[in-house]
Amino acid sequence: MASAEIIPAASFRSPTKARRFIPAVPLSFIQETLVVGDALPLVLVLLMEMRIRGAAELAIGPAIWAAVGNPSKRIRARLLRQVSKLSPNVCTLTPRTGRPHLLRVGPNWPKTITATGAVAVQF
Repeated sequence: MASAEIIPAASFRSPTKARRFIPAVPLSFIQETLVVGDALPLVLVLLMEMRIRGAAELAIGPAIWAAVGNPSKRIRARLLRQVSKLSPNVCTLTPRTGRPHLLRVGPNWPKTITATGAVAVQF
């Protein structure tokens, strides 16, 4: 009779945390977003997620907050206030009752350029 070894599912996961990278961001975008202060990591994570999904709007839900480090509710509220101070040319933040805030890109938001030179952001 064959014997089986039970291996816990947690052992299949990589022990190191996934490393995230923000590819090529124009300096002008960084200069425009410096007004957000310590909410800059949130803006960069949003940029990364939008580039991955090829989206022009994104809900700031639990997955985004986990990528930023799961801040408390008070810190989340402060970060969202700081992001809302960005120019409408960069992005707009729409609060929604009972749902995550929605971030929509503006004309100055960096667009993803594919290997063929095509812009990959949908509007």
